[in-house]
Amino acid sequence: MCIRDSDGTDTPRTLLVARAKAAFEQTRQQMYALALPLDHELFPGKVHTEKGDALIDAVVGEVLDRLADDHPDADHVFSTAKNDVAGLMAFLRKDPVVVLPSPDTLRVVPTPAFKAGIAGAGLDPAGPFTPLAASFYYIDRIPSSWTPDHVISYLRDYNDYEMQILSLHEAVPGHYVQFRYNAKVPSLVRRVFANGSFVEGWAVYTEGMMLDSGYGGGDPRLKLFQLKWRLREYSNAIIDAEYHTGGLTQSQCVDFLEREAFQDSAQAVNKWHRLDVSHDQLSSYFVGLDAITQERNAEMRSLGDRFSVASFNARLLAMGSVEPRAIATLMRPR
Repeated sequence: MCIRDSDGTDTPRTLLVARAKAAFEQTRQQMYALALPLDHELFPGKVHTEKGDALIDAVVGEVLDRLADDHPDADHVFSTAKNDVAGLMAFLRKDPVVVLPSPDTLRVVPTPAFKAGIAGAGLDPAGPFTPLAASFYYIDRIPSSWTPDHVISYLRDYNDYEMQILSLHEAVPGHYVQFRYNAKVPSLVRRVFANGSFVEGWAVYTEGMMLDSGYGGGDPRLKLFQLKWRLREYSNAIIDAEYHTGGLTQSQCVDFLEREAFQDSAQAVNKWHRLDVSHDQLSSYFVGLDAITQERNAEMRSLGDRFSVASFNARLLAMGSVEPRAIATLMRPR
């Protein structure tokens, strides 16, 4: 099975991976530019002797590590998610770059026991035939069996900045909003068989789109973590290709993810496991994001000052969760 069949794209794998690698390197440079002033602020007087990529690894890595100390305590993870969702909705009511669906059917609730312990958080949307039923943004409870060190590690992963990006991706205006729009599409096929690359691509796209639209007030700390998430999507596509079509080893994979993509060891090992048991799923995030980005860039070049992100988003959502190969055709005027 080739990537175009499973992920719904006609873009050759070689071109997708080349784009992912180029975006990966560009994003690391953006992160360094954001992290350097923070590094001077957080570590006054520290002098780095590293050069090139090693300097980026060191500066960005230590800033991300220090900022991870800004996290909710164990009793407030759930309330933090609820507050973040409320803040995202308030932003979009004031500046509707994405129009929120009405009525609001999102519920932020603890993950049911039978679903807990897998993803940590996620969205369970209403079904295609009951679009106004509740959609559930789940957040796992912290197990009472965890050691204090395990709890602290978890809280650092779900720090104040990543919690906002998580709620943005899973709920507003990510998966929750997109599935609500998908449920209104006239095509029964599109409502029932949502394309995974589009679903994930939309959620990843909104992370950057919302910050570019002013959410977060230009906080470089929040932007730094949003770019860290974007590195994850690029690296997913890179390791997927190099594992299934090359000779990527576990040690190479883990080293790349930890050192260059700034993922922790548990995430890196989990990615290796996902490579073992899946084919092209890790590429789906970038496949969808790439198709949306290519079309948005084309419209911006064509329309110039007349380009409207709100209009672009509305038309993108209105088509439903289509295969990425169909996005350009469906977005163009007939």
